[in-house]
Amino acid sequence: MYELGQLRRSGTTRKPESDGTAKVHGRHQHRTLTRMWLRRHRYLMILPGLLYFIVFHYVPMWGVTIAFQEFQLWKGLFGSRWIGLENFIFFFNSPYFVRIMRNTLLISGLNLLIVFPAPIVLALLLNEVRHATFKRVIQTVSYFPHFISWVVIGGLLIYTFSTQLGFVNLWLGRLGIPPIQVLGNSRSFYPLVVASAIWKSVGWGAIIYLAALAGINPELY
Repeated sequence: MYELGQLRRSGTTRKPESDGTAKVHGRHQHRTLTRMWLRRHRYLMILPGLLYFIVFHYVPMWGVTIAFQEFQLWKGLFGSRWIGLENFIFFFNSPYFVRIMRNTLLISGLNLLIVFPAPIVLALLLNEVRHATFKRVIQTVSYFPHFISWVVIGGLLIYTFSTQLGFVNLWLGRLGIPPIQVLGNSRSFYPLVVASAIWKSVGWGAIIYLAALAGINPELY
């Protein structure tokens, strides 16, 4: 009350604090927009990568709803009947649930223990190669399978190890050796999965690790 009386006597009024806060906020917003405009070229360079993740990673996540539907292709996502957790209940009660989980965990563990370190080992070996031509040839040959789809790799495995179409068994037959059951043998399943994963990904990963090693001072190691 005392301050209000003093203000009335002096003939002045105190401006509300909200006006000052709004002005400060407006100045910050103006500065932010100004900085964004000055750096617009950088944002344009980010835009293609951002669109890639939105279109190919976030938009397809809408398909997760299929797990909760009795999905029918001709009805689509919006026309299929919603069934909640019935698909999950069917999966957990399936007699193949234990086998599927075991194979999934084993393959994941093998990928972590064998496939993941393989590019690092190749990158370390290539980093010690002094013959530039030989190094480029190894990089090209190991990098090429990265562009082959898994469907094509499956076909290559069939035409390599099949008892009827595979060239390995055809050559063994010409030598008088009985064919080897590779694709139909459960013991060869995990080695085939691991070997094909290494063959497909080792070149791409090695290039990334080589780029990282190139930025390290050789005196450190």
